Amino acid sequence: MPKSLVEMASEIITAQASHTLMSSEDISEGIRKVFDVLQNLQAIEAGMANGNGGEGTMVLKPLDSIQRNRVICLECHKDFKLLSNRHLALHSMTSRDYKIKYGLPLRQPLSAKSLTQTRRRIAREKGLGAKLVAYRRRQKKTIGMGSARRGSRTGACLGGFVGGHGNEPRRRSRALPTQ
Repeated sequence: MPKSLVEMASEIITAQASHTLMSSEDISEGIRKVFDVLQNLQAIEAGMANGNGGEGTMVLKPLDSIQRNRVICLECHKDFKLLSNRHLALHSMTSRDYKIKYGLPLRQPLSAKSLTQTRRRIAREKGLGAKLVAYRRRQKKTIGMGSARRGSRTGACLGGFVGGHGNEPRRRSRALPTQ
């Protein structure tokens, strides 16, 4: 049969009193403090057993929810390696909505720190940063050339219209399927 909290508190203080000289006031105060701590621990355990992860008893700061090997969803208090868009959709949220609601920086990844470090290391090894910079330079040159020539196809596509007047809708090369 499990022991009551009072019995456990008294055993702890009895063990302490056998090694340390304590007055009767110290013993009664010690029993009260140990009992309070045990009661709080029991409440936390009961909250986790109910499946709410101690929602009512333990408040988790948003940045503390992103840990080394897991991320704790602040909506349902379940832990994951990555808070996916699919999971957040179950809460009718996007990752942007989630970050705004809980005050997380918008550039903060919703993944465990170990996963983020691994992805960062792989990106460095593959040279993805340099490839991205080169791609953006090429895009800037392409867009700059297209808008400089009046009536060019690139410039026209950006406006969404083909033709010199700008009043005609863009024509499609393929016929749309009929319904």
